[in-house]
Formats: sequence, structure tokens, C-alpha cells
Amino acid sequence: MKGLPTDPGEYVIRSQEAREWKDGKIFAVNTLERYRNCVTIDNEGYKRYEGELQILKKQMEKDDRVNLVAEARNAEVLIDMLKPGEKFAFEIMEDEI
Repeated sequence: MKGLPTDPGEYVIRSQEAREWKDGKIFAVNTLERYRNCVTIDNEGYKRYEGELQILKKQMEKDDRVNLVAEARNAEVLIDMLKPGEKFAFEIMEDEI
């Protein structure tokens, strides 16, 4: 279809290596509408992709196979600079009130 990206990766930054760290099943929870700079993980509904992490570069519809697990809006500038294949890491921060 004209105008659609050829690779969904144009809309997400993926960490396929995260699948190797998974220990046990990832059940479907928090399957909400996904927004720019949120962090998601594919649950057991995504079969072989279960455990894959993504940072979204644009808003996407709710998908029952994808759990919303965090948000990274404070890193938006860095996320925009990431290129395919570049390494990145997550730093867990406390919620700001």
C-alpha cells in the first residue's frame, strides 16, 4: 500500500536481545494504547517475539500482544538520535511527583 512504511521498525526502536533475558512467560497485562516514547514488551501472544522490548517513536493502537511497561519521555532527544543497530541501555528512575 502506498505511503505505508516497509518496516514497522521505522516506528520503534527494538531490543531483540531482551528476549534472551526473559525467564518464564510474559502474560498480557497493561495492554493499553501506546504513545510516543513509551516502552513496551511483547507478551506471550506474540509467540516467538515474546520478551522483545520496544521504544515507540510514534503513537500506536492498543495491541493485546504488547504490554506497556514504562515511559521514556525524559529521553526523547536521545531516542530521536538513535540509529538502527545502535546500542542503548535503560536506567531505572524513581517516579517524580
